[in-house]
Amino acid sequence: MGLKHYVVAIPSYKRPDTLKKRTLKLLQNYNIEPRRIYIFVSDNSQKKMYEKEIPEHSYHKIVVGKPGIKNIRNFMSQYFPEGQYIFYIDDD
Repeated sequence: MGLKHYVVAIPSYKRPDTLKKRTLKLLQNYNIEPRRIYIFVSDNSQKKMYEKEIPEHSYHKIVVGKPGIKNIRNFMSQYFPEGQYIFYIDDD
């Protein structure tokens, strides 16, 4: 598995605007393909909020994980298959 198989995992909570204007903008500036970008949120209400505020073409998937930063970080590492290269980045 080479570097071409990496994904970008972003935990976020109640900051879709910050995520859109900072992190996703940065990734776009570096030509990171949206199909690599996974946004992890704590619950379905957060997912709906993010789907409403972030353009669909700027990410691959919004995933509902578990509440709490420690829990969501553990969830993210378990979400992807073993051996998957994961680049973790914060939402700001």
